Amino acid sequence: MNIQDNPIVMPPALAAICQGDSYNFAGNTYEATGVYTVTLASSQNCDSVVTLDLTTLQAEAMIAPPGELNCTTTTLVLDGSGSTTVPDAPGAVIYYLWTGPGLIAGENTLTPTIGEPGIYTLFVTQSYLGLTCLGQSAVTVTADTAPPLPPFISGPQGACTETTSIFTVSPSGGPAPAGFTWTVTGGTFTTNGNEITVTWTTPGQGLVCAAALNDCGASSTACHTVEVLDPPLAQFGFEQAGAQLTFTDGSSGATSWLWDFGDGNTSSEQNPVHTYGVDGEYVITLSVSNGICEHSISQSIDIAVSAFENFGLTTFTLTPSISSGLFTLTVSLRRAADLEISMVNTQGQIVHKMERLQTAYLQDEVNLAGMAPGVYFVQLTAEGEKAVRKLVLTR
Repeated sequence: MNIQDNPIVMPPALAAICQGDSYNFAGNTYEATGVYTVTLASSQNCDSVVTLDLTTLQAEAMIAPPGELNCTTTTLVLDGSGSTTVPDAPGAVIYYLWTGPGLIAGENTLTPTIGEPGIYTLFVTQSYLGLTCLGQSAVTVTADTAPPLPPFISGPQGACTETTSIFTVSPSGGPAPAGFTWTVTGGTFTTNGNEITVTWTTPGQGLVCAAALNDCGASSTACHTVEVLDPPLAQFGFEQAGAQLTFTDGSSGATSWLWDFGDGNTSSEQNPVHTYGVDGEYVITLSVSNGICEHSISQSIDIAVSAFENFGLTTFTLTPSISSGLFTLTVSLRRAADLEISMVNTQGQIVHKMERLQTAYLQDEVNLAGMAPGVYFVQLTAEGEKAVRKLVLTR
């Protein structure tokens, strides 16, 4: 009769490995936590049963992205709460250690306080059955503690007094500014965010300056230079010889001139001469510029191309033709004649009359200050031939 002995059961073997490692037992390889039983066969019918109680230890270090130190945030709390926190076996011990240049408190916790930029490393260990497993992770903490760079200012390089200019400021790189301060030389200004409107008051070199600000301080000042000029003032006079007018510029502060003679012709000369070819009323406009600002003035004139053929009218002017009542009347002929000068209102009524006998040249100061404002016509008659000029009285 054959007698088979019962297998011999061995006490469990306790073992630990680090996450990612393996353990060889009774000819088998194991990586995960668990209890493993193996029967070892014997040729003499004396089998053995062995058991492995395996624990895989985790020691994972995880750090959340840190904030940034700056001039208002001078300390930060690092966050390592994603690291291993629960022991993998009763009796296992987890330990934390931070290293870095600015540790203030909590170097053996998952949430230390730091106060300097640099590299901070978290070490996590878990120890069990004489085995210690290690995990580590590092983050870099930066600091923005510099003031901004000087800003960039855009706007015109020239202006005139009593005019306005708009200037805009923008960052030129580096730390972001939280705002700007402005100063202006040669004018006053109002602000609207990153833009100012300057009203220029003083001719010369104007300056628009700005500094960028943040919590760390102010940048150096950037300045934009503006050439500020007094605006030009357009004025002119003229001498008339029939249909030919010789213009005299009386403008101030002008460096360029543009004449519009009202008949489709123009000139950029300072003192042009122009001859009209058709009778009529023309509006003459002079526009002057100093290279930055412009000013214009207009005056109307009546042209009679064919008037006074017998006597040769060379001049018939009212200076100024728009006045409060006082003006100079100038008439010249190539030969003497009996002259009659009448001021006629828009209803055709003669309101003032002058006569000169056998006159070839006349220049009189006429005072019509007592007349009502409005449009009048000055009619020159010489032995049946007539010429007319328009006069505007103002108050």
